[in-house]
Amino acid sequence: MALLASEDHNLYTFDVRHLAAPVQIYKGHVAAVMSCEWAPTGVEFVSGGWDRTVRIWSSREAGGKEKGPGGREVVYHTKRMQRVTSTIYSSDARYILSGSDDGNVRIWKAKASDKLGVITARERAAMEYRASLTKRWSVDKDVGRVMRTRHLPKAVYKASQLKTTMLDARRVKEERRRKHTRAGDSKPVAEKKKVIFAEQS
Repeated sequence: MALLASEDHNLYTFDVRHLAAPVQIYKGHVAAVMSCEWAPTGVEFVSGGWDRTVRIWSSREAGGKEKGPGGREVVYHTKRMQRVTSTIYSSDARYILSGSDDGNVRIWKAKASDKLGVITARERAAMEYRASLTKRWSVDKDVGRVMRTRHLPKAVYKASQLKTTMLDARRVKEERRRKHTRAGDSKPVAEKKKVIFAEQS
């Protein structure tokens, strides 16, 4: 599976045997994506972008089932971090290193809730119990909303809202254009088909 970052704010995964269309499109960044890297596990990947965020994406659940459109997204950011130009996983998949154009390299935990250092048996049992509760009640509406909540910097949040408004306006315009043209003259094109402009052998 090939992973590609793009200046159109999206990430794409391709099956190298069938490059006619991407397997999945991952949306979330509000500026050009400059870097992406698979985790050593092959299940998650990290991306860094011009919007000054580092994002972790999960493409599959345990058992190899797709998580859904775009997978799960976790956002890391700090006030002083500037545009992220490079991201990479550590060999044990526990840490992520990011480089930004403020001249700093930052180390992030791949799972923010993981504890560093030695974990006692009592602490491990408590962590497993909390994880089981989260899994058990994840179908509850309120618990699910808390789990899906992502805190973003104000600038990124505003840019995300603006991008959503622009995409909605573009979609409505396209629907109206098709509605007022002769039937069959203008057919909707799947978004995955719009990605590939030409193939070269």
